[in-house]
Amino acid sequence: MRELADLDLIDWSELEHAYGEAADVPDLLRSLDGDPEAFGDLLGALCHQGHRYSASAAAVPFLAGLVSKTDDPPFVLSVLMSLGYLAIGEDDINSFPATWEAQGTADADATAAYLAVQPEIPSLAAFIAHPDGMVSSAAIWLVSWFPALTSQTLPLVTAAPASTPRTIARGLLRDPSILLTDAIAPDSVPFTEPGAQARAVTDPLHLSPLGDVLLSGSGLSASGEPVDSADPEVAGEAWPEAVAAMCVDPSESSFDRLAACARLLREPELTDPTIPYMQGDVAKILAAALRLAPASRHSEAKQAIRIIASRLKGSGTVHLTRILEELTP
Repeated sequence: MRELADLDLIDWSELEHAYGEAADVPDLLRSLDGDPEAFGDLLGALCHQGHRYSASAAAVPFLAGLVSKTDDPPFVLSVLMSLGYLAIGEDDINSFPATWEAQGTADADATAAYLAVQPEIPSLAAFIAHPDGMVSSAAIWLVSWFPALTSQTLPLVTAAPASTPRTIARGLLRDPSILLTDAIAPDSVPFTEPGAQARAVTDPLHLSPLGDVLLSGSGLSASGEPVDSADPEVAGEAWPEAVAAMCVDPSESSFDRLAACARLLREPELTDPTIPYMQGDVAKILAAALRLAPASRHSEAKQAIRIIASRLKGSGTVHLTRILEELTP
C-alpha cells in the first residue's frame, strides 16, 4: 500500500492506459474519495473490457492504500472490487478454476497487474471479517483468485459465516474438505432405482444414472426439455457446493452433482446480485463450472447448458453459447 502523497514520484506520462498517456491517473485516484463515479472512470482507463495496461500495476498500491483511510462500506467495497478487476480483468468463464494470470499465461501487463495486487492480499484479507456482508463477500471473492496465498487466506475464508461466495471461494482455493463437509445430503438428490444404470447406457442423451432419474421426474421431459414440475429448492441450496466440488475435483461424481443442480435451477435463481462472482450471473457460474466436465461427459454438459440457456431472457445466453462451442469437438 502507498500513500497518495507518493503519486508524483512516478512518471505517469511514461505509462499508458486504455486512452493513451496515463498522466491523468493521479487525478483519477485523488478524486475517488469525493466522487463515487470516479471508480468507473479509473477502471475504464486501467481495465478496459478486461485489458490491463502499463499504468494498471502502478496504480494498484495507491488504490489499495485508500482502504486504510475509511471504513465506509460502499467505498471499501468499491476498492476491493476494483482491485479484483485489475488483478483478473473480467470475472469470466476463464477464471474457473484458475485465472490465466495465476497460471502465468496472461499477457505481460495483465500479469504485472495481478502480481501487483498479490502482495496486498494479506492485508486486504482482514475485510473478510467485516460486519458488512457485501464487503465481506467482496474480500472473499478477491482473495479466492490468489491460490498461491491459500495458506494465509483459506483459514479466514472458512472462518467466515456460511454464504455462497464463501463456498465458491473454498472451491477456487482447492479446499479438499469441502468434498466431505459440504457434500449433498443423501436425501437432497434422488438416487437411481434398480435398473436405471442399464437404461442410461441406451439413453439417447447419454445421461448418467443420476441424469436418468432427473429425466424421470425432476425437471426434464423424455426429450431432454425442461418441464414445469422441477422443484428448484434443493438445487438452489446445493449449487454453490456443487460448483466448489467441481473446482476441487472435476470428477464424474462432481459432475453429476453439478449437472443435477444446473438442470433444476430456474429464474429467478439464475441471478443473484449479492454474489460478486460474475456479477451475480448464476447461469454463467454454472456454465463455467460445467466446462470442467470430463471429456466423456461433454455431451451431458452441453445438454445442461442448453437447458440453462432456455430459461434465460435477453442477451444472457451469449456467454453460454461460447461455452457450448468450446465443448464441441
